[in-house]
Amino acid sequence: MMSNSILQGLFSTLVILKGKGKSIDDKVGKAPKAENKGLSREEQIVNAQYAEMEKRIAPIQARAPKPTAGSRMKAGFKNIANITRNIYDSTIGYGIAQGQNWKTARELKKNPGTEKDIVYLINGICQNIGSQHRYAAELRKQGLIPYHIKVNHGKSRAENAEGFYTQAGNLHKKTRLKDVHKRTDAISGHSSGGDLAIYLAGDKRIKQYGINPVSRDDKETIQARAPAPYGLKPKTLPQKIVMHMIPSTDNLYTPEGKRNAVEMYNRETHVPITIHAGLNDRLVTPEVAYERSAKEINVIDHPDSTHFGTSGGNPNMNRYFANRLAERHQKKLNAPAEERYAYAGAR
Repeated sequence: MMSNSILQGLFSTLVILKGKGKSIDDKVGKAPKAENKGLSREEQIVNAQYAEMEKRIAPIQARAPKPTAGSRMKAGFKNIANITRNIYDSTIGYGIAQGQNWKTARELKKNPGTEKDIVYLINGICQNIGSQHRYAAELRKQGLIPYHIKVNHGKSRAENAEGFYTQAGNLHKKTRLKDVHKRTDAISGHSSGGDLAIYLAGDKRIKQYGINPVSRDDKETIQARAPAPYGLKPKTLPQKIVMHMIPSTDNLYTPEGKRNAVEMYNRETHVPITIHAGLNDRLVTPEVAYERSAKEINVIDHPDSTHFGTSGGNPNMNRYFANRLAERHQKKLNAPAEERYAYAGAR
């Protein structure tokens, strides 16, 4: 079995715009005429870059573990409770999440020099801050300070990134938080929120806002749960159902989707990322969650590791994710081996 660190090493030099081999112009020039018919020069270049990127990541994605029919069926029954809980949390839970933010602001104002890590939470598409109020409660139980970031996934990632900086900056000013640039805070995002968290890792400003690794051993300053950083090509039934809900920038059948995938692939990250993919997630399957710069990619083998199970409402998943962030200050992670295994191969 090839280790995840080796897989990441293979990708460390595969930056399309700077990589070796034939130039993009060569690839555009040799593409079949029908393939480039009616396309602008920019679109032809993006298509060539995307094709090159797809060729390079496909062998890695093919190694992703896949669930058995039995585990899918078991997860499907358990997922009914996760979906119901998520609907409730995205309605009634909104007010609870607002209250959690107020509590965090009061705590920081009272103790602006706290050494406790803040964890900024970013929800996914078609959800709101309420969807993660249970996860926030678990984070606080484990000694961390949660803060919900409001996003609009109908906007671009660049626009939502500015929204993150505005909200985090306002929290810092309001509470007079000390030595922000020296802090070791973290971001945890789910689904499209995970994509935004990965995008933020590629922004040089991130460290000045307190998002820093605790040490060279820290792999999880950014915790991306069920992200699809390079977009979706619908294969499973849940993916086909959700495609009409996602923006064109996440749809790999659109020029915008391909351009976004190439841009995300070529971003250099400034803080460590860990990807968490659910083995039983049929919306963002493990192969879709791949991101080339991630320090670690974990595929969680658990009946609750569905898309709604990892969204912030399930107690089993919440304990697991909170434990990972609470342990950033330790050199080694102690999560049971049966809960996670390398993306590169099965057990």
